Amino acid sequence: MIQYFIHIVLFIFLIQKSSSAQNGIQNLGGATTNSIAHAGVTLDNISAMYTNQAGTAFLEGWAVDVSVDRRFNLEELTTFSFAAATSLNFGTVGILVGQYGFDAYSEQKIGLSYARLLTSYLAISGQFDVLGFKIDGFGNNYSYTVEVGLYSRLSDQVHLAAHIFNPTSSKLSDEEELDSRIKIGVRYIPSNKVDFFTEIEKIIDRSVQIKLGAEYAVLDNLDLMAGANLEIKSFHFGFKYLVKNKITLVAAFSFNNNQLGNSPGISAQYWNRPLED
Repeated sequence: MIQYFIHIVLFIFLIQKSSSAQNGIQNLGGATTNSIAHAGVTLDNISAMYTNQAGTAFLEGWAVDVSVDRRFNLEELTTFSFAAATSLNFGTVGILVGQYGFDAYSEQKIGLSYARLLTSYLAISGQFDVLGFKIDGFGNNYSYTVEVGLYSRLSDQVHLAAHIFNPTSSKLSDEEELDSRIKIGVRYIPSNKVDFFTEIEKIIDRSVQIKLGAEYAVLDNLDLMAGANLEIKSFHFGFKYLVKNKITLVAAFSFNNNQLGNSPGISAQYWNRPLED
């Protein structure tokens, strides 16, 4: 019991030092989002299931993502995530499942989403979440909330998006609040080889986070990615490799000035149709 207590204290300390602050389950998505400093509110592929579900409205066919992220390279801070989405006649539906932590303390998330194009360039989304929290010796606790998103392709070069997590101000318990978050981002695509991502995230009662990311296609099937979170001074790097035009493999790592170690992540995605340039 003493060993578990020490693990929990260390775990909570590391969460406070990490970019996700109160809730470790929020930064899902493995290497894909890690590579661009989690500035992913303007993503419009399967990774949008983790960042802004409105982006999935632009999917054609179906896709899946499996990701693993290890914060500060510690087994106790490992996140596993899975997402799938498919486009239907009435919109895009998706599911995500995430697991964060270890035996003594863990967080879980299950989300069911729906996204729809209002026009050829404007999409909205909603997601219902079930959040689980387990502390060894204290039992399980569950909470429910929603997410809403907006995505606009203002032009081929400029995309604008916004996302709100927990607009209902749901609570983890009578004593503990669940973070409410709002993200606004702009994506600039000057050519078919370069993407720039910018995002501002505000968590209630916390400082504003400014995130920057970039992706550059060095080869037809190889992209390099980098990003930075200016508030917590974290720096992110990664690469994306396309296999047979259907499978995408991503690897990334990040570090910051707290000297707690690097945070590696990997992702694998499968698309049921060839990816477009």
